[in-house]
Amino acid sequence: MGRPFFFLKFIFDETLFYFDEIDIQSIKHYISVLITKNTMEAIIELLDQFGPAVLVPLGGFTVVGILAQWSLYDKCGLKGIDCIIPIKNVITFLKIMGRPAFQSAFVIVPPPIILGALLFIENPALQYGIAAIFFIPWAYFVIKVYIELCQSFGHYKLTDYLLCVAFNGFYVLHLGLSYGEKYRGPVYRKNAEAVDSEVTSQPV
Repeated sequence: MGRPFFFLKFIFDETLFYFDEIDIQSIKHYISVLITKNTMEAIIELLDQFGPAVLVPLGGFTVVGILAQWSLYDKCGLKGIDCIIPIKNVITFLKIMGRPAFQSAFVIVPPPIILGALLFIENPALQYGIAAIFFIPWAYFVIKVYIELCQSFGHYKLTDYLLCVAFNGFYVLHLGLSYGEKYRGPVYRKNAEAVDSEVTSQPV
């Protein structure tokens, strides 16, 4: 247990270090570039000023995400290696909640469209309009899935839902590594069956 938490502390320290290097004026400048030009130009200017080192926190959080999912899959009786296989990782993750494989498209398809709109469309109104159309339903589905993840581990409090959504990978890491957290089984099918039983029990 000691090594994972030491690693997390290292990631936090490195992230704070690089964010300390970015002053308020720089942040305002990149926001103005993002609004008046496009996302790609803002990213290029950011990398030009701070260099590839700015990607260190992103790489660190990626490693945390892989470690979190791997430990979670193991606890749920699934193959941990699935977390590093594209597409398969989403399908396996949804299995924890009992969701069918085809719903992985709801997670996989919108992000490339959103990213493409932000990077390659020059008109800001059209750029953010397309991104919003795909982001809102995508975010709703993802949040719903993470709430079901909490419920699959027996957590039904609002605070658990907020922590899971806000701290995402770290909350999943907690579920995977904590000995006190027990997987109770998928909840999506149970919820669907409960709705079906209520519908069928209604008098015609």
